[in-house]
Amino acid sequence: MIVVNNKIVHASLNDSGDSNNQLYKEILSNLTSSKKSHIYKSNRELSFDLALRSNIIKASKELMTSGMQFRVFRRAYCNPMFWIRTPMGGFRLRPGVRPSMGIYDIFRNGHFYATECATAIIMIFYKALLDLYGFEIFDEIFNNGFYLYTWNYDPKLAILTSEVDRPAPGDVVYIKNPQVDPINPEWQGENAVHMGSNFYYGHGIGIRTLQEIIFHLNMHRYPFAMISAYLTNLNTRINPNEMAPYLKDNSKLIPVTTKEVSSEVITARIGDQNQIA
Repeated sequence: MIVVNNKIVHASLNDSGDSNNQLYKEILSNLTSSKKSHIYKSNRELSFDLALRSNIIKASKELMTSGMQFRVFRRAYCNPMFWIRTPMGGFRLRPGVRPSMGIYDIFRNGHFYATECATAIIMIFYKALLDLYGFEIFDEIFNNGFYLYTWNYDPKLAILTSEVDRPAPGDVVYIKNPQVDPINPEWQGENAVHMGSNFYYGHGIGIRTLQEIIFHLNMHRYPFAMISAYLTNLNTRINPNEMAPYLKDNSKLIPVTTKEVSSEVITARIGDQNQIA
């Protein structure tokens, strides 16, 4: 369900000729039909979330075509003009390099980079925000230097991880392979971006249906394995309530109209998330 300003609402798109309207409708439909409460401070945060999710999908496509390779950390590499490879296989932004330029280079010169799927997700998140905010605001926010390594990210990047019964396009899901062959532990699971229409992007696999990703992971099980890979309910996304205030250009928001369908509800802070009490 969608909760805006402590009220359960029905959300719809304002009339526009945006080519992504079908995607936005799918996002709103999935958020509405989910048993999980998706809580927004106001319509602006909901509009920001639609724009952000669209940009996450766009960044996923860009990373797939950038030429960046899939490698385990011991074989990871990066462009030394912008990043310093650490002994662990992470990428530390070189002193003096603007964060925006470091991220931009990954997507422009992906053939100079190789890493695994979790790090690729963080790259996608950063690129989606860069495209929304622009270079100047992005650099003002993330001014402490970047370190890209698995799920390491800047403290100002507000990420939510929770259990969700129905992911929406732009969410990151986890597909687990419980009987992975120990010779290839990198295929123990895949972090994948929900691209809409039952398609997902996983670094090293590409844009595939859920069934195709499961088939790929099953090819890397140990001999005579009996348990198939499967989609978990683990869900990761950027917190729009925390990240929307940084956006100054309201023309990048996706206009929505909300109609109250239930009286005011009480929300409570549970861990790093708000839920209906």
